[in-house]
Amino acid sequence: MNALTQSIRLAGAIWTHPANRGRRLRAVLRGVAWQIDKRLRGRAWVVPFHGLKLKCFPDSTSSSAVIYFNGLPDFWEMSFVLTYLRAGDQVLDVGANVGVYTLLAASRVGDQGSVDAMEPQAAVAARIEEQCSLNGLKNVRVHRFAAGDRSETASFGYSEESSTMHLRRESEARREGTLVQTIRLDELNPDKRYAFGKMDIEGAEPLALRGATERLRSGNPPVWLLELAGYSQLYGVSSDELVAYLADAGYRTAVYDPEARVLRYTDQPWTLGQQNILAIARDKAQEIAARLR
Repeated sequence: MNALTQSIRLAGAIWTHPANRGRRLRAVLRGVAWQIDKRLRGRAWVVPFHGLKLKCFPDSTSSSAVIYFNGLPDFWEMSFVLTYLRAGDQVLDVGANVGVYTLLAASRVGDQGSVDAMEPQAAVAARIEEQCSLNGLKNVRVHRFAAGDRSETASFGYSEESSTMHLRRESEARREGTLVQTIRLDELNPDKRYAFGKMDIEGAEPLALRGATERLRSGNPPVWLLELAGYSQLYGVSSDELVAYLADAGYRTAVYDPEARVLRYTDQPWTLGQQNILAIARDKAQEIAARLR
């Protein structure tokens, strides 16, 4: 795909994105300005972000998306976070990257709550810490681990883009990665009760969930936001099998309708064109629905 085609597609995505309703032309112009500036100067922008400030790095697709899509690049997912979370909540962000969801959660839980952000790449984890320093946040802790089904040293990387780096897959040569420490989620703050967990680890979700059997059994947290884009097959687990695993653990899968502020339960969210899902603990479903109302 050449640069012109990419630019046209990006402009189209900005124009049609639901977060840009009422400001489409302004959003396109801002996207163009960001594209030009990051190529000419290669400098980060600091932008307002849900009452905080987010440092957007030129080499980060995650933070670029915040600029393109008015602070809500994952529209329904982030709308759910903003509606569901309350002051004092505890949040677990697995695969935090540069901290977009970490800051989004921190903006809602306040000083009474906390966010545990897991990011195994040292340079990227340092960027989360930089975001926290920029905002004077004292309630965010960065853990330099990857989530897995065992605690060990593992090979990680296999991408030029930080947001798509991942634990080694069978098809990938071990020597091409870098070594990181993995941890079972059951071993991370085992006595802490989380209200919400977000997990975006490029298909390794089945490994992380197998390392969180005690958490799942106790519905801790009662809500997970998970990526379900078919990448789990690269770790030997189909999307259907992953949904079935969650069901056995006591969770139903759903997507969020931000207009109606309700959950739409489905065993096959991919038929709705969704790459992300919510996993809702069955015994907490009514409580969660009440929060959303």
